[in-house]
Amino acid sequence: MRLLFVHQSFPAQYKHIVAHFVRQPGNEVVILRQKLGRTVEGVREVVYAPISEGSESANRYVRLVEPALRNAEAVLAAARDLARSGFRPDIMIGHNAWGETLFLKEVWPDVPLLSYFEFFYRPTGADLGFDPEFPPGLDSRPHSRLMNTVNLLGLQAADWGQSPTLWQRGCYPEAFRSKISVVHEGIDTDAVAPRPTRRVTLPDGSSLGCEDEVITYVSRNLEPYRGFHVFMRALPLILKRRPRARVLVVGGDGVSYGPGLTDGRSFKQALLEEQKGRIDLDRVHFLGQVPYDHFLAILQVSSVHIYLTYPFVLSWSMLEAMSAGCLVLGSATPPVQELIRDGENGLLVDFFSIQGLADRVCEVLDHPDRMAALRAAARETILRGYDLRRVCLPAHLKLIGDLVAGRRPEIPFGPAAAASPPPAPSAPPSAPPSSGPTAVSVEQAFTLAGQMQRDGNPARAEAILRSVTEQASGNPEGHYQLGLHLYGRGRFPEAAEAMARAVELAPHVAHYHCDLGVTWKHLKDLDRRLVCYRNAVALEPLNVTALVNLASALNEIGEVGVAERICRQAIRLQPDAFIAHVNLGSALLRQNRLEEALAALRRGREIEPGYPEHEKNLGMCLLTMGNYREGLPLYEGRLKSKTDIVTRPYGQPMWTGQKFRGKTVLLHSEQGMGDTLNFIRYAPLVKRRGGRVVVECQAPLIPVIRRMDGVDEVVPENRPPDHFDYYRSLVSLPLVFGHTLETIPRDIPYLSAPPERLEHWRRRLPPGEGFRVGLAWAGSPGHGNDRHRSTCLESLRPLLDVPGVRFCSLQKGDPAKQLAASDMAGRIEDIAADFADFGDTAAALECLDLVISVDTSVIHMAGALGRPVWVLTAFTPDWRWLLDRDDTPWYSTMRLLRQERPGDWEPLIARAAGDLTRLAAAPAVPA
Repeated sequence: MRLLFVHQSFPAQYKHIVAHFVRQPGNEVVILRQKLGRTVEGVREVVYAPISEGSESANRYVRLVEPALRNAEAVLAAARDLARSGFRPDIMIGHNAWGETLFLKEVWPDVPLLSYFEFFYRPTGADLGFDPEFPPGLDSRPHSRLMNTVNLLGLQAADWGQSPTLWQRGCYPEAFRSKISVVHEGIDTDAVAPRPTRRVTLPDGSSLGCEDEVITYVSRNLEPYRGFHVFMRALPLILKRRPRARVLVVGGDGVSYGPGLTDGRSFKQALLEEQKGRIDLDRVHFLGQVPYDHFLAILQVSSVHIYLTYPFVLSWSMLEAMSAGCLVLGSATPPVQELIRDGENGLLVDFFSIQGLADRVCEVLDHPDRMAALRAAARETILRGYDLRRVCLPAHLKLIGDLVAGRRPEIPFGPAAAASPPPAPSAPPSAPPSSGPTAVSVEQAFTLAGQMQRDGNPARAEAILRSVTEQASGNPEGHYQLGLHLYGRGRFPEAAEAMARAVELAPHVAHYHCDLGVTWKHLKDLDRRLVCYRNAVALEPLNVTALVNLASALNEIGEVGVAERICRQAIRLQPDAFIAHVNLGSALLRQNRLEEALAALRRGREIEPGYPEHEKNLGMCLLTMGNYREGLPLYEGRLKSKTDIVTRPYGQPMWTGQKFRGKTVLLHSEQGMGDTLNFIRYAPLVKRRGGRVVVECQAPLIPVIRRMDGVDEVVPENRPPDHFDYYRSLVSLPLVFGHTLETIPRDIPYLSAPPERLEHWRRRLPPGEGFRVGLAWAGSPGHGNDRHRSTCLESLRPLLDVPGVRFCSLQKGDPAKQLAASDMAGRIEDIAADFADFGDTAAALECLDLVISVDTSVIHMAGALGRPVWVLTAFTPDWRWLLDRDDTPWYSTMRLLRQERPGDWEPLIARAAGDLTRLAAAPAVPA
C-alpha cells in the first residue's frame, strides 16, 4: 500500500502509525513536511517550502489566513511533482490545522483523504474568554472565526476525519461530526509504565525516588493555557505545608497557545517576580524541556502530578502520566473530565482554585496509602481505552483500511466511546412543548404566570410554571422561570433544583448559569457558585453581570487579586456598573488598600446612592480606617442587605437614644456570639437613660450576660418578651451613642463568671502547675470570613515546644475533633469538652494566665473579663482591629498579632511562640 502523510512538523501524531506501515513489507510511505527534523527510518521524505512573504497591502484579517494558504499552495506544488514522478497514494493522511491538506484532492481526487481535526475554535465554551485574568481582546472573536476558515475548508475537503477526544470532536459543527471518528494516537504503555525503583538526578546533583515527596508539573511551555499561573500561586501554600516536598517543573519559556505578555517577559519570569520571597527555589526545580527518557523518569518518581488546562486540546503528557501510574490531579475542565473521574482514577480541582489545588496536593501527600488504588485505576484507564498496540493502533488501521476499501468506517466514535458516550444535543431555550396537550403556548403560559404573580397570586403562578415543566419537560426556559419564581419566594433549594435542570438542558445559556450561581449564594455553597459564575463568564466573557458575580465569589475565597482585575475589566466594559465598583472596593479592602477601596466604594455610591450592600462595605472601610463618625451610619446598611443580616420583624419603634423612663428597651443580638459579648458593654449606658433593659441573646451566653450591670432580664435569641416598647441591635449602639475611637466604653472588666462555676474551675485548674495557656484555632464555620480568620490545630504546633507551659484547649465545634485525631492530644488538655455554656468558658478563662486564639468569640470573652489574650489576626482583619497596631481600643488586655501575608500563619505563630517563651519564663511580667 502507498501512503502519503502530510505534517509540517512530522512525525508528531503519526510517529507510531508510520512506524507500523514501514515495518510491513510491500508498503511505500511518503512524507510531506516543511523542514527536516526527526525522521523515521524507511520513509521517503519530501520537503515543501512555502513562500514566506505576505502582501503588505493585504487586509489584516486576510493575513491571518495567508500562512495556511501558502502552505496549501506549496503542498499542492509538491504533490503535483510527486504525481508527475508516477506516485499515486492509496490514502492521504494529514493534519488539518495548517492548511496543508486543502488542495490534495486537486491532484488525486479519487484518493481518500483522512484529516486530523484537533480543535475547532469557539467564541464561547472553550478557551476563548475562559480565564478572566486574560480576557479576550477586541480582535479575538474575529480571529477565531478566521482561524476556522481553514477548519471549514478542511472539513469540506476531507473524506473522513479523526479527533483524539470526544470533547474535541464535539467542538466541530454538528453537521460534520458524523464523519469524524474519535481515535487517539495511543500511548505506548509498555514503555510508559510504573517503575518503583526509578530515580531522577537533578542539576544540583541530588537524587529523587518514589520514597520522596515529588510534585510534578509538565507543559510544552509554561503558560496560562496550561494553568501555570494557578500552579505558581499555589506553590507557596503547598511548600509551607509540605516542608519535605520537592517540585519538578518541565517546560519551556515560550508560548504555544494564546498571546504572550506585552512587556516581553516570559510567564515564568513574571510569576517568579510576583511570588518573590514566597517560593523556596531550593526545592522548586525548573528543568526546561528535557529528553523523553528523563521526562518518563520524572513521571515515574512523581507523588502527585498536576495537570491544569483551559478547555482546549488534551496534552499527551496527561495520558502518559496516567500510564506511568501517576496520581494525576487535573483541572475539572474538558477534556480532562473525559478521562479522569474524581476519586476513582485521579483527582479533579477547580482550575482557578489556588487554595483548592494546594489542599488536594496535600491530601495526596498526607494519605499516599489511599492513592494506590487511584494510581492503578489511572493506568487501567489508559490500558483499556488508549493503549497503543491493543486499542488505538488497531482502531487507526481499521479506519484506514475502511477508507482504502471504499467502506464507510463502522466506528464513528472510536474505541473509548463506550466509557464516555457523547452528550445528546440540548433543546434551545425557545423549544416548544415536547409532548402532552396544552391549551396555551409556552410563551403565553409565562405571560399568564407573570400576571398571576403581579396580581398577588403566587401559588397560581407556580402551578402554571410547574405545568409547563411537566408538559414541556425538555424546555429549559420553563425550568428557569420556575426557578426564578421559587427564588423570589425564598425557596432556594427548590429554585436551585429547577435552575440546575435548565442548565442541564441548555448549557450554552450564560444567564442560566449566572442565576443558578446567585441561588447557590443564598444556600452558602461557594464551590458550586464559583463553577456557575465561571461557566457564565466562559460563555459570555463580556457579560458584566457574570464578571462582577464571579469577582464577588473570588473575593470570598481570597482570590482578591484576580477579583480586582475582573472588576476593572467590567468597569472598562461598563463604567457605570456600580456593583463592579462595589466589588472592586471589596477586593481592595481585603488587600488592606483602604484609600483605593474608599475611592472605589465612593464612586459606586455616586452611581447608585442608597444601595444597602454598598453602604455596608463603605461603612466597614471607613471603620477600619478609624473613621467612626462617618462609618457607623453607613454600616447600618447591613440591616437592609438581602444577604448579610436577618433583621428582626418587630412592630415596635427602634430606639434612637431617647430617655425611656417607665418603659422597656429590648437589646437584641445580631451577628455572632463574639459581637454580642463585645457590644453588651453598652447595656449600662442604655440603662442610665430609662427603665428596664431586656437582652435577647444566644442561649450559651445567658449565664454571663444576666450578671452584667444594667441588664434587668435576659431571654434566648428569637424568643423576645411579651412586652417591650423599643428595640435596637447591640451592634448599632456605638452609633446611637455617637461614639468614636476615643469614646468607646473602656470599663474593663464588664463581665464576670458565675461564682459557682468559678469555684469548680479553680479546683480543676489550680495555680502552681506551670504557666497556663488556653488555645483556640477556629471560629464558627458559618461566619462569612471563617476560611480566612480560622486555622488548624497543626499550625499551632510550634507553641507546644515552649517549655514550662500547660496548654488547654478552648476549642468547640467540629474543629475540636482535630485534637483527638492528633498526636498533640497528650500535650493539650481538652477542657472545652466540659463547657456547658459560656458560664464555664468565663470561669475557665479566669483560671488561665493567657489565651491565644484566632478571632472568635473566646477572645471577646477573655477581653470582657480583662484576661490577657493574644489574637492571631488574619491579614484582612475585622473592622474593630483597625490596621498597623498591636493593641485595640476595645479591650485593654488584648494584643493583636497580625498576618503579614494572606493565609500565612507560620511567621505569626513563630513570633507568638518566641514571645510566649519569654513570658512563660517570667510569668510575673504582665502580658
